[in-house]
Amino acid sequence: MAGELKGLFWGLSSPDSEQRIKSARDLVAHLVSAKPEVLEATVNRLIKDLGSVQEPARQGSAIALTELLKALPPTALRSDTVLDIATKKHFVLPTRPSEEQQRGVMAKILAAGAVCRSGRLASLISGNVALRIVSDLVLIAAKWGFAREICCDLVLYIIEQVPLDVARQFIMPLSPSMNSLDTSKLPPEELAAYLALEKCGALKIKETAPDDRWKTGGILAPVNIP
Repeated sequence: MAGELKGLFWGLSSPDSEQRIKSARDLVAHLVSAKPEVLEATVNRLIKDLGSVQEPARQGSAIALTELLKALPPTALRSDTVLDIATKKHFVLPTRPSEEQQRGVMAKILAAGAVCRSGRLASLISGNVALRIVSDLVLIAAKWGFAREICCDLVLYIIEQVPLDVARQFIMPLSPSMNSLDTSKLPPEELAAYLALEKCGALKIKETAPDDRWKTGGILAPVNIP
């Protein structure tokens, strides 16, 4: 990688937040007209650094990746490609130390967050990318307690950005058995979805008659928001 890019990556890991932001902007300006192979290598490096042991490097890489997704058309950098690279580079092995596993999980969340906050969310609804992100976040929330709150917040952000009918499509397949308002009895993955939905007021739990429950599994009933 060229010396100039290396210097910008050093800036992305700076303890100074202003320096990280400046380096992220400079990096994006450099990459807008870069050769495809340079762009590919840089994106891979940014996604790799989302799992860095250094907190500033994770933050700086997340900022740069978000801004890069904003600046480039989807034809130059696909959102699902970013997610695929994050999944491959941060595959969480149960045999790894817990700190390394947590960094890998957070890297996946940061990659999803970059895609969602890049202004591309509306264009992802017609495909499966947005649903994939929500599904992944709910699964992560179910397995990793330390990440549950941030996953809920990101699911909430997504739901707030999309039409209500789309929000229903995201969540109903994920939580078909939510048939009780007693959240203490909900499985973790359903609790994550429920908390996000309850927080934005988009959906509520609807109890069905016992004889009908076999048909619905207990459903999430939509609520019209004024």
